[in-house]
Amino acid sequence: MSKYIFLKEVADIIMGQSPASSTYNDEGKGLPFYQGKAEFGVRHPIVKKWCSAPLKIADQGDILLSVRAPVGPTNICNVKSCIGRGLAAIRCKKNKADHLFIWFYLRNIEKRIASKGVGSTFTAIGREEISKIQVPSVNYFVQRKIASILEKAESAREKRKEANRLINEFLKSAFLEMFGDPVRNLKKFEKLKLEKVCKKIQDGTHYSPKQQESGFPYVTAKNIKPWGINLTNVTYISEKEHKAIYKRCDPKKGDVIYIKDGVTAGLAKVNSLDFEFSMLSSIALIRPNKNLLNPFYLEYYLNHPHVYKRILERKSGSAITRLILKEIKDIEIHTPPIDRQNRFANLVQKVEKLKEKQSESEKELNNLFNSLMQRAFRGEVS
Repeated sequence: MSKYIFLKEVADIIMGQSPASSTYNDEGKGLPFYQGKAEFGVRHPIVKKWCSAPLKIADQGDILLSVRAPVGPTNICNVKSCIGRGLAAIRCKKNKADHLFIWFYLRNIEKRIASKGVGSTFTAIGREEISKIQVPSVNYFVQRKIASILEKAESAREKRKEANRLINEFLKSAFLEMFGDPVRNLKKFEKLKLEKVCKKIQDGTHYSPKQQESGFPYVTAKNIKPWGINLTNVTYISEKEHKAIYKRCDPKKGDVIYIKDGVTAGLAKVNSLDFEFSMLSSIALIRPNKNLLNPFYLEYYLNHPHVYKRILERKSGSAITRLILKEIKDIEIHTPPIDRQNRFANLVQKVEKLKEKQSESEKELNNLFNSLMQRAFRGEVS
């Protein structure tokens, strides 16, 4: 596929224009009103406002292009709508271009489109630049075939994401079924302070060791994610400094790592790493007495939205960004029978293994989709 033509040859460009704010409403009067990228959903824009006196209109099937702050993202208009100045509607000419083919292609070159934006306060792109975007010159019926193939591939990716979401919801439901709401405690489990059911609660070093390119991993709050410990951007320290830190704070596999500082304070995750690493004081290790408290139960308990909210509120109700060790030790936790906790933990571990397999499958699907996109626009798919 070596021939390209300007977008204006196969599509009309409708630049958005924001109507008077007095015509906006939340009652569904008029047309859905889209103003920019902030309203783009996964596949179609999300209606937040309506407009009773639209100035510029996008039709169903038009491609919506974000033309300012940021430039480049696209979506498909699913209903006749009013568009503000943050958007342009790309309306493919009949039998000249398939809107899904053009949409997939524009997604493929989003960074290239973004580079055309100009401006000091924020970047923007005008009609002239949009009109001159080059798109593949492909027979209309071949475009439709390629778009159909890409649609099926993307559908497989979306189904995988939905499966992952349902798995996470399943574990949350299982927790509530087995233990009930951890705040209301309708099952009347014994309530104990965390320090009473743990062997150790300690945070990492309170000084910043010299970092280097290799050595022992130096883990901070930024490395703790809802799905686990992410070492992608981890830094390293020397063996000497690691030993000094590890003597005081020695995270082991099966401990719960708990963020105590910053915007993600209150997030807990069981440590799955089976090698030594050092920690900054922004995180703490919690080592449960496994005869009383299972670490996977503890993780889900601490991360439950109701518990999380209570921990991160002062008595005045204002959110805090730092938890001190005493506050962590004083957290009250319900302690169901350990055999019930262990059954839940076994379920979590089985689901985690399934999620690992699905994660690999998702990566493969994404790689295949991206490869298919590249091949399609090189003319290797027809």
